[in-house]
Amino acid sequence: MKSRTAITVLIVMMAALVGSAAAANETPIVPQEFSGTVTINGNPAPAGTVIEASIAGTLYGTLTTDTKGVYGGVEKNDDRLVVKGGGDVIGRTITFTLNGNKAAQTAVFKPGKLGNLALSAKTGSTSGGGGGGGGGGSEPAPVKTVAPSVESPASPIVGSTNLTTSDEGIVDEPVAVVSSDRIATLTVPEGTAAHASNGTPLPEITIRPALSYEVPETGGMTGFAFAGYAYLCGPAGATFDPAITLTFALPAEKWKNLKGDEFTVQWYNADTGRWEEVPTTVDYENMTVTAEVSHFSTFGLFTSAPTDDGDHPAAQVTDQTGEDTPGGEGADLTIPIIVIVLVMIALVGAGIYMKKKKE
Repeated sequence: MKSRTAITVLIVMMAALVGSAAAANETPIVPQEFSGTVTINGNPAPAGTVIEASIAGTLYGTLTTDTKGVYGGVEKNDDRLVVKGGGDVIGRTITFTLNGNKAAQTAVFKPGKLGNLALSAKTGSTSGGGGGGGGGGSEPAPVKTVAPSVESPASPIVGSTNLTTSDEGIVDEPVAVVSSDRIATLTVPEGTAAHASNGTPLPEITIRPALSYEVPETGGMTGFAFAGYAYLCGPAGATFDPAITLTFALPAEKWKNLKGDEFTVQWYNADTGRWEEVPTTVDYENMTVTAEVSHFSTFGLFTSAPTDDGDHPAAQVTDQTGEDTPGGEGADLTIPIIVIVLVMIALVGAGIYMKKKKE
C-alpha cells in the first residue's frame, strides 16, 4: 500500500511539474515595431509629429517624431513606433494617424516583427471611429486603402509620351503612359511641376519592364520579398511636385498568389545600394497598388517576406537588430528537456514496481 501511495504522489508531482513548465515556457506576445519616412501633404512631416497606431478603434501605440520626415530607426537603441497588443488582435489591421490625420497605409499586427513602413497623410483626412475596449466582438471588415482618383486620359500611351509644360515646367495637360506588359502605369496630373535632372522642364516620360539583369539585387532584404515586377522610369533623375502616381494593375491569378494585404512599392537608391519604400496604397477591389513617385528611378513591387511557419510571425528567429525573438531557435528548451527526463524516470519506476508486485 505504501508503494502504491508513493507512486500516486509521484504522479501528482509530475503533473504539477509539467503544468508549471508549460506555463513557464509559454511564449509571451512581444510588440511589433515600425520605422520609416513620414510625410504630410507630400512634404516631410515636421519634428514633433504625433503618430498613433490603432486596432479596431483602440490605441495600441504612439510616437512623437524628433526628426523631420522620419520616425524610428534601425539601430538597436532607436525609439520606434511600438504597437503592443494581446493575442486577441493578432492578424488584425493596424491603422495610423499623423497629427490626427488618417494615414494612407495600414499594416497587419504581427508580434515580434520589426519593419520599415513609409507613412503619408493629407490634412483633413480623419481617422474615423472612436476609442473603446480592445478585443471581443466580431471581426471588423478589412480596412481598404484606396488610391486617390487622378484625372488622366482614358487610354494611356504605351512606353513613352511627351509632356506639354509651361516655361516653368508646369504640366498643362494630364498624361498617362503604360508599360508594354500593361502592368505599370505612370500618371501625371495637370499642374504638376515636372523637371529634368538639370532643372529644365521635362519634355517626356518613359516606362518599361526591367530586364532580369537590370533588376538591382533584392536578396538580403529584411522583411520583404520581391514580387517579380520591376520597371525603369525615365528619364532618370526627373522630379515631380507634387508626387505623381505609379500604379501596378496585377492579373487576378497573380494577385491571389501574392500577399495582397502587405504590398509595398520601393525604389532603388543607387547611392546607398539599397531599396527604399515609397508611400503606397492598395485598392483591394480593383487589385491595384499605387505609389507616390516624386522622382524617377527603378521601381519594384514587394510583399512582406513569409516567416518559417507561414503567417505566424512569432516564429521569426532574428529581427533587424540581430536579437533572437521568442519562438525561434533562441527559445529556451531547458525546461521541456527536464520534464521529458522526469516523465521517463517516473514511467521506469512504475514499471519496476509493477514487475515486483507480480513476483
